[in-house]
Amino acid sequence: MNKAEKKLAAGMSREQVEEVVREMCLARARLDEQQARLNEELARVRTHYEQALSELGQRYEALEEQAHVWADGHPEEFVAKRALAMVHGTLGYRTGMPQLKTVKGVTWDKALALLKANLPHYVRVREEPDKEALLADREVLGDDLRTLGLRVEQAERFFVEVNREEVGHV
Repeated sequence: MNKAEKKLAAGMSREQVEEVVREMCLARARLDEQQARLNEELARVRTHYEQALSELGQRYEALEEQAHVWADGHPEEFVAKRALAMVHGTLGYRTGMPQLKTVKGVTWDKALALLKANLPHYVRVREEPDKEALLADREVLGDDLRTLGLRVEQAERFFVEVNREEVGHV
């Protein structure tokens, strides 16, 4: 809304605003109706394709498993390259990103304790303000918050709630 439109809106009478809210109510009812129609149609289309998609997905996964079992049984095919090009596609192995895992019998808590004792520079310590506690104690802290470089703010937001039941009466 540009400045001129805002100036016009600010100068409206209460009756004019009542008409605006009435039109909003009608628009909301039409919007809800169209959204319901869309959702019904999407559900109908989804139902139509769901079974076929599920069956095809299961078939694809079963075939992929067969190819995987074959590849695991024929490692000699993947000595020169990690992939094998075929007429209708390529199958092979991709090396994933390195991951850190614990050795058998060691939990992450035990590994953390060992790291703290032996290599503490590999242990993260995350420090951050406890915002929830600060907000809870804001009355107690009072002006001390400002000296800490903080302030409590509560925004006020405009709203319009249309009476959807009134749509039939308009």
